[in-house]
Amino acid sequence: EKRDLHKRILFPANVEESELRGIGEEILGIDLSEGDGAGIKISDVDKLSSENFEKFIAELFRSPDKSTVYQTLVTGGPGDQGADVIGFPHGNEVRGIIIQCKHSTNIDKHQGNSGVQEVIGAKGVYEGKYSREFDLIVATNSSGFTRNAEEIAKGNNVRLVNREIIMNMLKTQKISFANLS
Repeated sequence: EKRDLHKRILFPANVEESELRGIGEEILGIDLSEGDGAGIKISDVDKLSSENFEKFIAELFRSPDKSTVYQTLVTGGPGDQGADVIGFPHGNEVRGIIIQCKHSTNIDKHQGNSGVQEVIGAKGVYEGKYSREFDLIVATNSSGFTRNAEEIAKGNNVRLVNREIIMNMLKTQKISFANLS
């Protein structure tokens, strides 16, 4: 509904879908010539806004491996208590996931420990709220994390997901831009 309203407000009724795609490419700086079916590439991930990165991570973690499927919810924004994405597994035998997202425009700069600290703080809040246990994840499009972040994560059972891991996940999952709307 939001997309249709957006189109009606900003574009005259006779604008073709191909023209909209061209405008989208110009605004986003992303090549959409292969269509939404082509799937998001890591270079596209780098150009996402922080909000769309959270949506992308939510889509990516709907099925992070062949054995688990989650219903994901983007909670990011003010008052998220350190959890940008929450994943609820189908079935009670698997723990849920809490993800703190850290999108960066500088992919070579390692992420510090703030994301790790935020997701650790979210654990108690969300476990109390939903009466279930959660695994913790910090996801970034950066090349990695600082040594301090890695040490804190290891000591608190926080999984760190960096650029390389996201690229590997994209090899087995196809996420389109339409999934982010």
